[in-house]
Amino acid sequence: MQIIYAAPFVFLSIVSFAICLATPTLRRFALPALIAPVTFGFFSIMGWLAFAIVAGNVLKLHLGPATGVHGVLEGLFFYCLPGVFASWIAVATVRFAERRFLRTQFAKNLVIRLVISAVAALAGGIFGLGVAGNLLPGESLVAALAAGFVTAGLTAVLAFLLTMAIQRRVARSKLPPLPN
Repeated sequence: MQIIYAAPFVFLSIVSFAICLATPTLRRFALPALIAPVTFGFFSIMGWLAFAIVAGNVLKLHLGPATGVHGVLEGLFFYCLPGVFASWIAVATVRFAERRFLRTQFAKNLVIRLVISAVAALAGGIFGLGVAGNLLPGESLVAALAAGFVTAGLTAVLAFLLTMAIQRRVARSKLPPLPN
């Protein structure tokens, strides 16, 4: 069930990161675009759960369904507000880290390579685990996990090398440099 909730936020995060990375004028927004949707999804559901737990267990309120104007206000205040606030803090933190630590083009390129490798490793690990789970007998959980980890590692290395090759090719071309 958690995957069904998280999947749209992760998908939006990856798509927005790829679009920002592919468009030269939006490249400076690539890392915040990767962070913001996932942060919103996590903290919005945590805000809603905290509201439900505090209202039900601490305040002993009997909450009904969130319908009508009351439901809209609850949703805005306890779901959207924590997500937007946490996303704002996450983007501000990423922008601060970029200004503070990513001063050279090499550092920026390295972070982009590592982020792409991490996303690719996650996708490769899930794929490898799924394939191994279908091909191996049901009792070999260790072998399926090993296959997932190996697939994740190989996918990460391949993504890192491919991203490095693309970055070098772009650097050698006549494209303008990345904005700061």
